[in-house]
Amino acid sequence: MRLVLDLQAVQGESRQRGIGRQALALAKALVRNHRGHEVLVVVSNRFPQEISWVREEFRTLLPPDQIIVLDLEGEVGSVAWMDQESESHRRQLERKREEQLIALKPDIVHVSSLFEGLSDQSVTSPGCSSAAYLRSVTLHDLMPLIHPRHFFANPMERVWYEGKLAHLTSSDLLLAVSESSRREALEHLKVKPEQVVTISSAVEAKFRRRCYREEEKQYLRMQYGLDKPFIMFTGGDSQQKNIERLIQAYARLPIALREERRLAVICKIQGESKVRLRDWSRACGLKDEELIFTGYVPDEVLIACYSQCELFVYPSWHEGFGFLFWKRWRVGRRCWVPTSPAFRKSSIGQKHCLIRVTWNKCKVSYTELWWMKHLGKSWWSVG
Repeated sequence: MRLVLDLQAVQGESRQRGIGRQALALAKALVRNHRGHEVLVVVSNRFPQEISWVREEFRTLLPPDQIIVLDLEGEVGSVAWMDQESESHRRQLERKREEQLIALKPDIVHVSSLFEGLSDQSVTSPGCSSAAYLRSVTLHDLMPLIHPRHFFANPMERVWYEGKLAHLTSSDLLLAVSESSRREALEHLKVKPEQVVTISSAVEAKFRRRCYREEEKQYLRMQYGLDKPFIMFTGGDSQQKNIERLIQAYARLPIALREERRLAVICKIQGESKVRLRDWSRACGLKDEELIFTGYVPDEVLIACYSQCELFVYPSWHEGFGFLFWKRWRVGRRCWVPTSPAFRKSSIGQKHCLIRVTWNKCKVSYTELWWMKHLGKSWWSVG
């Protein structure tokens, strides 16, 4: 059997997100466990800088001729969906992509992330229903479908998303990253139960417990301004990450506790988003030095932050799998997460994780921040 994996998700905007990481990890796992089947990886030449990176990632796993570069260049510079002038050209490239996939004579074509191409150069579709191969897609979540008012400020984005949903439901098989995501598909897409299966997911092996020398800890403090014990958040500033509520909740801590530590937002937040969050923190009563924005950090620094923070707080009210939480769990410290469906069954009972928050999107439900103030030293000493 010949399996073709479309890995544009690790080339475009999702590359540094959980979706891109999951796509790469799943592809590597399928290659390692091929069981005699042939696996081909396809990428797009619309992302020339990432092609060599993908080749390097699979250097010890696949021969070079099993990494196929699709020719998706054309007359128009941009094929991002938000650039409506490129619509006819984008349709042409979708057909061109399908023709190149058919030429590979696959038995299965798997798309690692279908919801790409809104504002980058990805060209994705599951393929036409009359194709001679089976079509599968990784299903991460259906957040925009379930919570549309939080995601569609621009009506054109809704049109793009609904088009992708139509492609999604026409696929032969959906691989859900969690049982929560599978239930979403059954409830909101009305697909047949046999059409969607849960494959779960995982995080990279490098996210593990480590010991750090004092000079390494000093580098973290000096380079990123983490000069005091810190409570950590990472995950970006999209609606469901709930970072405004986290800042508001942190500001409710007694001043004596806040003076001894920092709230560290360790991810890429810049421009208007950073200004907005800084203004919000001031309105909540925080001094600028109490809230640290590190910007993007490489994985080695991220792992060090996971290892050295006092507490990891992940207040997201909707997740497909929750990669960021599981990375922190793998490092071996305690975490605070809300009782979102993606966390509930997989996390309760794990000795390294304590779920005690009933999160309400309209209110701050960390009532008087019980989770820190009353656990006190016994909490901070965990790990």
